[in-house]
Amino acid sequence: MSQPPRREKRQQQLEELCAATLRALSGEARLRYRGGRLEVRGRHVPVRAPHLHPDPERDEFPAWRGVADSLALRLQHSDPEQLRQTLPAQPVERLVFELLEQLRVESLVADCHPGCGATCCGASSSGASSSSTRDRPRATSACCSSPWRR
Repeated sequence: MSQPPRREKRQQQLEELCAATLRALSGEARLRYRGGRLEVRGRHVPVRAPHLHPDPERDEFPAWRGVADSLALRLQHSDPEQLRQTLPAQPVERLVFELLEQLRVESLVADCHPGCGATCCGASSSGASSSSTRDRPRATSACCSSPWRR
């Protein structure tokens, strides 16, 4: 059997690392992340924010880690049912709404996760330095005492 091309193998490795990070941060054991597609408990979770789609050939691991941190925050702080009920019908409005929701949850990084704040900032604004996270609002969160932190 032939080896998968280098690009596909690299993408698979990065996605497996992201999935492990997502499972740890979100506490969701039944989570998969493959082919840029996030699934929780067998259900597809749409990821429409453009900054959450890294390029396996161009982006290094910190960008992928930022995506994992951002998605974990989305799983922790966003109610998918409420979001579905309030999403606009038009595609452009829906994209803007989902992007704003993603940025909202990324702003909720708890003080107990300074690295997460740095990588989310790097994922959401290309070239942003991690020092810019000092000026972002921080939330205290139950994640500091969540089971995965014990």
